[in-house]
Amino acid sequence: MRRAQDGPPAWCEDYLLLMAGSLGPRPCWELVRRVYQERLGIDLPTHGEVDHRTSVGCAETIAGERDGQDWVPVEPGQECEHDVAIVLRIVRGEAIPAHVGIIAAPGWMLHAEEDRGVSVVRLREMLIDSIRRHKSQA
Repeated sequence: MRRAQDGPPAWCEDYLLLMAGSLGPRPCWELVRRVYQERLGIDLPTHGEVDHRTSVGCAETIAGERDGQDWVPVEPGQECEHDVAIVLRIVRGEAIPAHVGIIAAPGWMLHAEEDRGVSVVRLREMLIDSIRRHKSQA
């Protein structure tokens, strides 16, 4: 198991001033897309068919329930920089994959929420469904 860092890496600061509204209708997925483009030179799809009111479709896509062939599962505790976390949200008493964030470093996740903007949180503070790694990083 990888040990969590004491704090997020410096590169996260480049994203913390972004307002979620500037990222589009699905800020969590758009943040992942932006980080992948700027830091890795990888263009991820927009997933235009996803319901603009939720992030469920984006989470399902990465989890492999739709077009997820580009993502491979990561064993718990083996996450590394740029992996994507599928986060569960409780909706009407049911836990569903409804949010995504990008692993900034072991134990830390960078994510965007419509009402809060971009932030870095400890991974243990989130209800994680799974972690996925882009096939280019596997």
